[in-house]
Amino acid sequence: MGTILRAATLGLLGLTLTSCSEEILAPGQVQLEAGLESSVWPDPAPTRIRITTSDEAGEEHDFKQYDAPVDGFSLGLGDLARFHLRATDSDGDTLVSADSIFIDPRGVAERVVPLVAGPAGRVGRVDNLADHLTQPMAFSAVVARRYLLSVSGSEGRLYDLGLWRASDSFQVPCPSETDCTIETVLVHQGWTAVFIGPSGASYLDLTSGGTGFLKDLDDGGYAAVSGGQVFTGPNDELYVVGATRSSAPSDRVLRIDAEGELSLIRLASARQGAAAAYLSGRGLMVVGGSASATGAEQLKPGADAFDTLDLPPDATSGAALFESSAGIFRVGGGENGTAAQAVRLDLGCSSSCTPETAGPALDSAAPVQLRTTENGDVLLLSADTEGNAQLLRLQAADVPLSFEPLAATQRTPGLLSELPTGQLALLGGSSGGDPSPLLEVYFQR
Repeated sequence: MGTILRAATLGLLGLTLTSCSEEILAPGQVQLEAGLESSVWPDPAPTRIRITTSDEAGEEHDFKQYDAPVDGFSLGLGDLARFHLRATDSDGDTLVSADSIFIDPRGVAERVVPLVAGPAGRVGRVDNLADHLTQPMAFSAVVARRYLLSVSGSEGRLYDLGLWRASDSFQVPCPSETDCTIETVLVHQGWTAVFIGPSGASYLDLTSGGTGFLKDLDDGGYAAVSGGQVFTGPNDELYVVGATRSSAPSDRVLRIDAEGELSLIRLASARQGAAAAYLSGRGLMVVGGSASATGAEQLKPGADAFDTLDLPPDATSGAALFESSAGIFRVGGGENGTAAQAVRLDLGCSSSCTPETAGPALDSAAPVQLRTTENGDVLLLSADTEGNAQLLRLQAADVPLSFEPLAATQRTPGLLSELPTGQLALLGGSSGGDPSPLLEVYFQR
């Protein structure tokens, strides 16, 4: 299996290679592609193209401007950067966009690099992740700031956002020697995929193909967090929050620090289907999921224990949590078959305060998934009454919140995933009764 993985991963690393030659080479070129759509450019086409770069510190720099349309552009011979294309019409409205992973221009000198562009603020069909799937893709995660890892049953695949192509499938390790049930997948420190199930956890080194098992956990073990959502803290620590799962209550959070050390942290109360998020400067927040516990708990940055917050009990299950300039919001979910209205939470309330209604209820036949693009667009993936995926853009700058439907290919809800390009991807689910291999991308505005 190690040989297969090396062929599937290291063989796709060409864009990160740096040139050691002193020979003067011509700059590499970006070739714009439309993915599975008919054309990069709409009719009427944009009139102007602006390209910027962003460095590893996140600072953006002007790069080039062209009259539109174009087939591509030169990367120059500058430093490692990500490239961002925005094509506008005569009114200045962005019609087409594209965003790359980090590229070393000197490492791709005299080469052609593909970059998929699509309709700004909309979803475009990009590629198929496989020719055929026997089971729906149930998990995804970012690998090494370049790849999208997807897991379908016991098979894994990597999609290269540098070359815009998929690897062959490879086997992922069972979480334990006796049980191959996988309920949570995460990637630690860029290259190590971790697979958690009720009876244990395994790892796969995506650079070498090496596998093994994580150490056993006391106090409930992996069964207490398996199926929980994964959140990342500011120091590359990962949190698996058992209380977010809909299958059973849990009061455990597994923390994996940057060095790989494991620790279990207890919530004050067990919760089921709770909303959670890691909020900058605030730490890990867990909200709802219990009709009797306090409404929310907070694990502050650097802390080893949760604090309970003075909010009334909240039995909402299947919701999502996020923060915008307008406050902290819980959206989606419901209780006993009734959809819950969006609410704004006041963490500074000095006594028990009822959360403020902040937007309409969102009917969903499945727990909602929420992700935010690099430029701040908030997207929600839910299920309509017929079980089809419903993709929404959340207008979150002020209250009341509102939801704008986005057109996407019909399928059952799969996965809404962040990409190392700053975009979001829609994958997984089923279409026509068969697992869908289609990868769709939300192109930023």
